[in-house]
Amino acid sequence: YIMKTTMKTIQTKYQKLVEQLAHSGWIARGNTYRRFLMRKVDGKNKKFGPYFILTRKQNEKTVTHALNQPQFKLYSQAIAHHREIDQILKKMRKLTVKYVRLSTPKLPSRKHPKKPYQYSPSA
Repeated sequence: YIMKTTMKTIQTKYQKLVEQLAHSGWIARGNTYRRFLMRKVDGKNKKFGPYFILTRKQNEKTVTHALNQPQFKLYSQAIAHHREIDQILKKMRKLTVKYVRLSTPKLPSRKHPKKPYQYSPSA
């Protein structure tokens, strides 16, 4: 069966999302990754790394930072938190639209008669 969305359920869902935001932790934008490099040493390929990298946008440019392992862990967690917050805010925006539509009167529909399509060849 389809459950009808009521004002009360919307408010309850919204409040739960607000509570999730309150416990989100540190946030950061960007991406983190581990990088290994292959170098020739005495004629043989040798693997170096891992190197911990953070990339992010700064003043409309992509900036790359080298990190140590503790920084890498903290940035990775902060980026994950930021993505979770983005999803929570997306849900909150949708609920806001539903709430406004349910809590305010609708505008009367404006029915315009359809005009028949007229072809006008370009001369």
